[in-house]
Amino acid sequence: RPLDLEEYFSGYDGSFVLYDMGNDTYRIYNEAKSRQRISPASTYKICSALFALDAGVIRPDDTTALWDGNDYPFASWEQDQDLTSAMTNSVNWYFQDLDRQTGRSRLAADYRKVSYGNADISGSLSGYWMDSTLQISPLEQTVFLKDFYNNSWGFDQADIDTVKNAILLNDSDNCRLYGKTGTSGSKDRETGGWFVGFIEQPQNTWCFA
Repeated sequence: RPLDLEEYFSGYDGSFVLYDMGNDTYRIYNEAKSRQRISPASTYKICSALFALDAGVIRPDDTTALWDGNDYPFASWEQDQDLTSAMTNSVNWYFQDLDRQTGRSRLAADYRKVSYGNADISGSLSGYWMDSTLQISPLEQTVFLKDFYNNSWGFDQADIDTVKNAILLNDSDNCRLYGKTGTSGSKDRETGGWFVGFIEQPQNTWCFA
């Protein structure tokens, strides 16, 4: 069913997709835009983490990576990271390092396995997700999150849970919000933004992009 969210998107050309897991239904604002593929930006880090766990690059009980001492755009990047801090602060070097260790061949196969948008990582291994070859639509993001939540691909459940815990944003009495943001464009001009995730309540779960 369509959603009327015009007032929330005032001044923006965007879309919103909401999947109701209990009723297996989608509600969409701006369906045409919901099917348009764009760069996933930092939302790809959900995949990067899952694939690195599956490859044994990191383990659920040890996700730490050491800062190399280099200067980075944000002070929060200039310290050792674990998966939760790297997700929270969207630390590019952490996930670039995971991807290098996982390797292009395995990454490519994994992106195809989970049907992540066009699954095209032929761009630079350090930036295929950032205004480059990998592209995904809001509708595809939501389907991916549904399948991630249900572990439809048969990954080790501990790996799924490790990524899930790393993107937990808010935990109240009867509601948990999980999510990841992503921004496209340059430092001077942002051209696109994402917020994807899911909401858990005792009676139901919703996925969104």
